[in-house]
Amino acid sequence: MDTPDLAQAAYLELAAMALERHDLPALLGALACLKTDTLDQLAATTTHPAWAVLADLIPAATTGGDK
Repeated sequence: MDTPDLAQAAYLELAAMALERHDLPALLGALACLKTDTLDQLAATTTHPAWAVLADLIPAATTGGDK
């Protein structure tokens, strides 16, 4: 069993937070720090057909101002 790469997990977390904040420089910086294997796994995960099925079942996210 492979040991987890905590640095890669941290960069993925930073990328997700930057994406949420629409912070393109931070997103690009976090993605640039990822290893090729991690990027390959991320691409395979996000393009998996299961997401298309789930997208039809989960309502779209709304902004906080719609309350």
